[in-house]
Amino acid sequence: MATTYVDCNGKEWKLRLSVASGEKVKNDTGVDFATYTTLAKLQDDAILARVCFILSGEPSGEEESFIDGIDGDTKDRMEAAIWSELENFSRGRQRTVIQAARDKANQVVQQEAERIAKQISEITIDVFGKIVTNSADTSERTPSE
Repeated sequence: MATTYVDCNGKEWKLRLSVASGEKVKNDTGVDFATYTTLAKLQDDAILARVCFILSGEPSGEEESFIDGIDGDTKDRMEAAIWSELENFSRGRQRTVIQAARDKANQVVQQEAERIAKQISEITIDVFGKIVTNSADTSERTPSE
């Protein structure tokens, strides 16, 4: 069974994880689908794109067309397709672990995004163009170094 996603140009790509394609991904990118901790490497956009291209089974001549179809929303769809394909490829008893790993990865990414957004929201610029931060401990404004 293959999992599909649509790129920003409207082209549908099919991903298929097999023993052979999994080994090719491992040798090419270091992402080992049997070791869930290495799946964090998929946060790197270049690795995500390379893994999806390998799993698509397209000939190397199609790589430029493939890369041209990637934007932010496409990367989200690509990542979801990889997780779905990993679930499809796995034995039934492993699916719970895969789902838990995916849920934890999403939770970590969300928490990090919220932390960064909070830090950004605490930055202000005064009328003289200096960047200052609102101290979390007091209501004083202190210049950033």
